[in-house]
Amino acid sequence: MIASILSKKIAAGSTYLLIDIPVGASAKVRSQADALKLRKLFEYVGDNSGLQLEVVITDGSQPIGNGIGPALEARDIMDILHNDPHAPVDLKEKALLLAGRILEFDPDVRGGQSYHLARDLIESGRALQASICIRS
Repeated sequence: MIASILSKKIAAGSTYLLIDIPVGASAKVRSQADALKLRKLFEYVGDNSGLQLEVVITDGSQPIGNGIGPALEARDIMDILHNDPHAPVDLKEKALLLAGRILEFDPDVRGGQSYHLARDLIESGRALQASICIRS
């Protein structure tokens, strides 16, 4: 699994990578101990492949967001990017956590700033603007 995931990222030219390992009874990884083993393997292979790799272990005990399935999940994401008051708070918080960790790959961004910087990007509309530019 690790070789498959990382080889695809390397083949695509990735140099920085954030891996999210959700842990829970209905997730692919069921225990914290298994998640820690998996994290160590990812880090070992990533280090030996020249990747800047960060592994985050998150709560996967229940689904997050309002929708299940690609169309409804995309709607949840667009609600977050549009600052809709009905956007799912749990999904927004996880997105901010992960986005913050990605921003920390920049040496000028300190850990305490990253979450707030990610939140500002969403709340100011700059994240939505960037997503529109990417699709164009």
